[in-house]
Amino acid sequence: MTRARVWQARDTASEDPTPVFLTGAIDLMNADANADLLCALVDLRPGPVLLVDCTDVTLVGSQCMAMMRRVHDHATDRGVRVVWDGLAPLHRRTLHAVGVDRRLHLAPPEAGHGAVRPPSTPRH
Repeated sequence: MTRARVWQARDTASEDPTPVFLTGAIDLMNADANADLLCALVDLRPGPVLLVDCTDVTLVGSQCMAMMRRVHDHATDRGVRVVWDGLAPLHRRTLHAVGVDRRLHLAPPEAGHGAVRPPSTPRH
């Protein structure tokens, strides 16, 4: 089974939010660890937005949704907006089916699947 990873691209020359890349399957084995990492990044954010690129996320189930809500709530309490980008259409439908999409900040689908990924950013 693929394990999820979180990593952050470094871009000190831009004022735009630098994306954090979430990859793999978010499941019972790693959802809490991923939430801990993303919440720590929220606490370290120099700006008002944490951009999470989910292009390479392979599983959005109940554990993933709980992780997303936890990070969203943590960020909201600190005045940071978490934007989830690059979700596959199936993952967006899953979030919509259970109503989680009404609470989270999802990048518009017309922005394109993974639109925040800089062209030179490696895929892991």
